[in-house]
Amino acid sequence: MGRYGDAVTNLLKTLAIDPKRKEAHENLGDAYLKLGKRPEAKAEYEQFLALNPTSSRADEVKRILKTLE
Repeated sequence: MGRYGDAVTNLLKTLAIDPKRKEAHENLGDAYLKLGKRPEAKAEYEQFLALNPTSSRADEVKRILKTLE
């Protein structure tokens, strides 16, 4: 829907309640990336991989991270 700012707000609220919610970190990384906030996206993707290294999306996230270095 393109409402990435709203998504960030809601995902940050989710992480305030449950900082280890891996899906929230993944989605927050995606939202930050869409907003052009590369350092923030990188941090969230790294946290996602730390919490869920065997995710079916792990390889894709690792590829994204390489573009953010």
